[in-house]
Amino acid sequence: MPKYYLLYAGHKLALAFAMCSLTLIPSYCFADGFGSNRFKFNGFATFGLVKSGTDNLGYRRDVSGEGVHDRDWSLKPDSRLGLQGSVTLTDELDAIIQFIIKDRAENGIEESLEWAYLRYRLTQQVTVRAGRLGIELFMLSNHRDLGFAYLWVRPPIEFYAPIAFDYLDGVDINYSVPLGSGTLRTAFFAGSSDAPLDYSDQDDELLLNNILGLMVRWEWEHWQAQFTLASADLDGLDESLGIKGFTANLSAASLWAEAALLSEQLNDNDEGISYYSIGISYDKNPWFIQSEVMYLDSGHNVLKSYFSRYISVGFRAGDTTLYTTIAKGTQTESRTTIPELPVPLAVVPDLVSLRQGLQTFYDYSYIDQKTASFGVRWDIRYDLALKTQWDRTWVEEAGGLLWDQKLGSSEDNVVDTYSINLNYIF
Repeated sequence: MPKYYLLYAGHKLALAFAMCSLTLIPSYCFADGFGSNRFKFNGFATFGLVKSGTDNLGYRRDVSGEGVHDRDWSLKPDSRLGLQGSVTLTDELDAIIQFIIKDRAENGIEESLEWAYLRYRLTQQVTVRAGRLGIELFMLSNHRDLGFAYLWVRPPIEFYAPIAFDYLDGVDINYSVPLGSGTLRTAFFAGSSDAPLDYSDQDDELLLNNILGLMVRWEWEHWQAQFTLASADLDGLDESLGIKGFTANLSAASLWAEAALLSEQLNDNDEGISYYSIGISYDKNPWFIQSEVMYLDSGHNVLKSYFSRYISVGFRAGDTTLYTTIAKGTQTESRTTIPELPVPLAVVPDLVSLRQGLQTFYDYSYIDQKTASFGVRWDIRYDLALKTQWDRTWVEEAGGLLWDQKLGSSEDNVVDTYSINLNYIF
């Protein structure tokens, strides 16, 4: 059996386990003595308007969504609806399921199912979960779609948009213990994940397999700090990006001496990636400060290693909070430049088209941008918040992967994004 199908089968195993377990719940729940107080249901909704984009660069919240072009207003990128249910089966065992409806390149039931897991408490300090879980790569991992839970209209794009993996199909083990005046929590997780990808008008899917990770989080009074490291194998990327088509054309371009080397570079990719992040926050009225730093180590020649960071400061005045954020994301290696054709070949249309297409392909796959944001949050009541935000983003030449590009970002761009949303929890 081909490797891809073995990986795919392994990816679905944990999800199938959780879903089969959850189907047993109704018969168990209606047993004698199983009270309604064991059930919980809650949810959240965001009604979000955004105006952004240019003729070429379309705003999107992450790389799995379609873009908003031409400075149009749109409800699609930031609006979402989340529904969560849980049931306590025993004193030690419960089950949780969560659906989130939002804009995705693919938006079926399976993609919308972000949590479906069983949780078992071995001791007061140790908990094991199995099924479809939140993947704890960021400080906002378990509520990146829950707009009411954070200050901004959306998490900083440069930090959160490149990694569109919302869940982990697998297991994790959590250990919590008092440490000093605070609490230390560690989580070891393992499994696989997939994510839809909207790349150059092509909808495809990426697979993360053999995920192994460790998260350490410390909470103390007004402080929180988190460190995460993880590794995984990235499968399906070459197919999603269309690399095979380029290598076939380069192999046929025998007149161009550079073609063989360029083909070799395209195919010489390491599937393994490593992820490291550190985050810290301080929240004591009237101040809120949060910052995260992330490094993604990639051996891929097209999607290169990536470094991102942001810092956000908020000031509360009654029910209103003013805030500002600065974020930046860049690839750690320089942009790939395809060599010019020799003069005798510069008049061969097929070779000219191949070179230009390859340069555009590399430019589509590069990130180099920074954003300054200013916003206001008004807590109307305990379960309802209104936010408005202005972002100015500087996208460097060929650095627009985080945007929905029509032609590639062949020049520097400055894009303004205006957002207003209403966040509700129930």
